[in-house]
Amino acid sequence: MKGQRINGLRRNLSLTATGLMLGGCAMPASSPPAATGSVETGRVETVQPSRQNAAESKAALPRRDDSPTASGETALRVVRASDGDAPKDPQPALDIAFKVEVYQLTLPRGAVSQNAEFWNRLNEQVIDPASYDVLQRNGVRVGEAAFSDWSYFRALIDQHPGKAAQAVSVAREQKNLQLEMKTGIPLQDIFHFSSSNALTGRTYERCTNLFSIGFEPTPRKPGSMRLTLAPVVRSERRRLEFSVLNDERGEVQYVQPEMIYDCNLRLDVPMDSFIVVAPSPEARWPVSVGNAFLLTEGKSELLEQVLIIVPRPFQTGEGK
Repeated sequence: MKGQRINGLRRNLSLTATGLMLGGCAMPASSPPAATGSVETGRVETVQPSRQNAAESKAALPRRDDSPTASGETALRVVRASDGDAPKDPQPALDIAFKVEVYQLTLPRGAVSQNAEFWNRLNEQVIDPASYDVLQRNGVRVGEAAFSDWSYFRALIDQHPGKAAQAVSVAREQKNLQLEMKTGIPLQDIFHFSSSNALTGRTYERCTNLFSIGFEPTPRKPGSMRLTLAPVVRSERRRLEFSVLNDERGEVQYVQPEMIYDCNLRLDVPMDSFIVVAPSPEARWPVSVGNAFLLTEGKSELLEQVLIIVPRPFQTGEGK
């Protein structure tokens, strides 16, 4: 009995499976996802879209309020924002001239050159370190100060009796404003150091020591003045002249200026500033440039000469 029941169940299962296959009731296969991506060398790369990509796609879609007028206003705002970077015509150059006042003060020795309080208020870095070193070794000291401190320097100078001379030049540029420091020198020896620390010197007869001052506007710095200053020895020299027949015609005297270029000063003076030139400690040597040009003998004491150069810029026209 049991064997007949088992055989009957097997036949029923076989008939049921056959009926399902013939009736089309097989399990449906899952459909593949839509392919998105780029085609490279005949292959489709399938990427599953995520919620973040869908949100970004919605953000990239045009909205109802994105009308052509609104888009045009957005573009106009972009153009206006970049107008500041657009090329423009250069501004017209100002026609600047200068009224340069040079005060030559004669004071007791050390009134300025050895006054530490005086030099603490000056900017001695207005010139480059190499030029500063050469001038110091040759007996010349240079500093720059602002007009706002003028009353302080004036009060210090007024504490010492002395005399003052003034030279004024009004021009856009000046090449050779001569300022005499010593005159009527019968004989003198001057030695000076070069930038390579080489010592050079010579003897001058019947001479005058002076400073040659030049100035011009500093390029690309409106209101700033480029100042040059160099010591010059103007000596009187003599020579004998002879004719073709070797007859002596006589002695001819002529003046020959000689500039000491190794002690040349070149700097840019900012607006609302002035320059002070005085002896340095090395001017104590009798054959130094500082001693020859900035120290002099008084009737009862040794004196020093101090130069204060005051540029005052002003505009002469509307520009070029």
